[in-house]
Amino acid sequence: MADKIDIQKPGAASVPAEARAATVRLQAAGRALLSHLYMLVRNARLYSADNRIFEKPLQLLCDAMNAVVASEGRLELVAAQDAFYLNQALIRMDQKSAESLRELRQDMQARDIGGFTLEQPVTVTELRDFVFIFSKENAEAAGERGVSARKLLSLKLRRYEKLKEIFSQARDPAAQPAEGALDRRRYALVVYARLVNFMQRFLAGQRGERAPIPWHGAMRLMQDMVDMSYSHRAHFLGLTCHRGAVRSLAHRLANHALLSVVVGAYLGLEREELRDLGLAALFCEIGLAGLEDMLAADPKQMTAEGRAALASAHGRTLRAILRFSPFTPTAAAILTAVHDSGLDFGKPIRDLSGRVSLIEPGPELVLPGRLLALIRRYGALVEDAELTPELALGLMNGEERHRFDPALLPVFCRVMQGLTRREIGGGGKVEIF
Repeated sequence: MADKIDIQKPGAASVPAEARAATVRLQAAGRALLSHLYMLVRNARLYSADNRIFEKPLQLLCDAMNAVVASEGRLELVAAQDAFYLNQALIRMDQKSAESLRELRQDMQARDIGGFTLEQPVTVTELRDFVFIFSKENAEAAGERGVSARKLLSLKLRRYEKLKEIFSQARDPAAQPAEGALDRRRYALVVYARLVNFMQRFLAGQRGERAPIPWHGAMRLMQDMVDMSYSHRAHFLGLTCHRGAVRSLAHRLANHALLSVVVGAYLGLEREELRDLGLAALFCEIGLAGLEDMLAADPKQMTAEGRAALASAHGRTLRAILRFSPFTPTAAAILTAVHDSGLDFGKPIRDLSGRVSLIEPGPELVLPGRLLALIRRYGALVEDAELTPELALGLMNGEERHRFDPALLPVFCRVMQGLTRREIGGGGKVEIF
């Protein structure tokens, strides 16, 4: 990856206070979760899982886990090497808890459990069945849904050995097979396809063609996208799909998301920042759902109603994001970024020849919003106006440069100029190189 560019990240004035508070809450919930889990697993060696001694700690663990699901939309706990991660965030414990965490990891390793995921509220009864896995009464190896005698309904377990293999390969790239690079590219295409598939279903729900699906289902997919792009420059920037004269909005938004991750990684953003930026890009134009045919129409032949519908699409997008449930701090960050992406960075001051000579800064905009403004405009010029990438970048860097952050615009142009564009048609086989 290229050297990190020193671009000012959102500070106290641009990072929503509720987002910082959410990080503090997640850390507190993670510490409480691990503390209760340690006590339960330790006592499972001594008592039956049905003993009344477990009632209070089970209820405390249940409350802690459900609080995370309610605020974040999902819970993912992973034991990775010498630490625990909750929803991709490292849980920071004090030194006195180190020995307890080591014992908990050893107990989980002995049962080949590397963590678990939860996407809906869990009950005390199910947690009791989870604790049963660690008891002396159980001799069965746990599967994804626990043991046969006490199946888990909401909790989904992850194998320790599989996670260990993944982290081992991440530490030692030389240990990967010779075709590892090719496998990575193939998996990148799989991740991209999953993202497009999710957006096709999500947009169908927005159009009323099917039951709506939760927005937070994209979080895991976007994290996979970040993991694929974080240490490796993208080998492709998505595929643009045409159905007759109608462009696929799902592909368009997946391309926005992938491009945002590539540019954000070039700027040196951290993984969590990249994930949230990618999510904002993924949902930044969902207000266009149902208007795809208008995107391909000739502006000169478009009716006044059509022009008005496209002009109001940004407002529909913001209203759709406001309806996200649960409306977590991540959803709030998405809303802020998408809102700011619709605003110009500043007001142009033109010289006597009419050229933009100076830019008078406008309201303070968050960094994800400033990045997203570049990506959205580039996509509109290349896909809707059908300009070449060179002409699009020239226009953005000339007549329209007042719309963008002057510190980010040259970086964006530098990243985009280093990419190769291939247009593939005819429905033939696509090879990713």
